[in-house]
Amino acid sequence: MCNSTINFEDKSSRFDEFCSAIFFLAQENHLNHIEYFWNNVT
Repeated sequence: MCNSTINFEDKSSRFDEFCSAIFFLAQENHLNHIEYFWNNVT
């Protein structure tokens, strides 16, 4: 899902770890906070 929209060739594995953490937190009912963070950081 993450790699389909963002390609960091030399940082892909590290970004995958970040992305996995995002979705883990989303499962813990922090989705609104994640969306706020994502929209303001990226």
